[in-house]
Amino acid sequence: MDTTAPQVPTNLRTTSVISTQVSLTWDAAWDNVGVTGYQIFVNDRAVGTVTGRTWTHYGLSWNQTYSYRVAAYDARGNQSAWSSPIWVTTK
Repeated sequence: MDTTAPQVPTNLRTTSVISTQVSLTWDAAWDNVGVTGYQIFVNDRAVGTVTGRTWTHYGLSWNQTYSYRVAAYDARGNQSAWSSPIWVTTK
């Protein structure tokens, strides 16, 4: 039974920031049985999951600051700690 959590995703960064959306990417996490996805956190609240290493947050307000983090998970449901946060202000 696998109880080992994946490594924490690193290098969380923006690829695009406009008035109503923020696009993010990050470096892959490693896991002994393989990472199956990533959970996205906005302002420390889980908002969704993706299987890849990119995500876009739509429907934002102009000139607002948002905090983003990601965590990796594996097929057994083991989840890493959250990544270091980044703060992004829409423009």
